[in-house]
Amino acid sequence: MKHSDLWSVLAKTQQYISKYYASALTDESKHDQLKSYIEKYILDEGFLVDGLTDEKLVNRLYSEMVEYSVLTPYLGSPDIDEINVNSWDDIVITWSDGHLEKLEEHFHTPGHAVDSKIPSVEFDDARLFLALPSDAVCRFGGFQ
Repeated sequence: MKHSDLWSVLAKTQQYISKYYASALTDESKHDQLKSYIEKYILDEGFLVDGLTDEKLVNRLYSEMVEYSVLTPYLGSPDIDEINVNSWDDIVITWSDGHLEKLEEHFHTPGHAVDSKIPSVEFDDARLFLALPSDAVCRFGGFQ
């Protein structure tokens, strides 16, 4: 068993998947297979990440590779009015009942936030606010 941090396991997994199963990353019809490939790689390599079971590790790696990283669990929730990404390490949820929650979890680095496909997020009933370096605020999902 290899004790590692999430980010080094992610880098190794991305490298492996890109080399052997690249089409699973780009073809949405193969995303179910992608989870299986990630799981097999993690189990074959014996990676252990503190605080994550094998199943949670696979789901987190999958989320990092084809979803929206730390934002994924919150997207599409009918109980959320806004997701404010003020910076890579400052994310605030505005719940439908009006209370605010600053997330403990955040992006790993500024580059990680940029690489997490945030600008392509689209919503029907919620808003995502992303503070840009110029202090401008972009509103995604058709809200201006």
